[in-house]
Amino acid sequence: MRRGRRRNANSHAVLLANPHLLWSDRFFWYEAQLQAGGVNIYGATLVGFLGLVIAFNDCLG
Repeated sequence: MRRGRRRNANSHAVLLANPHLLWSDRFFWYEAQLQAGGVNIYGATLVGFLGLVIAFNDCLG
């Protein structure tokens, strides 16, 4: 068992993203979920962007 797994309550990996941007002011984030054609993507994006900036799906983070 790897060291990091012992530190997690359920022994699963933790997905964390840190874009080094503020969560307010001129960087206004919002959550979004996109579902189409068998794809389910969930994440966050900035106002004005056409896609998700930080996201994950069932297979990728």
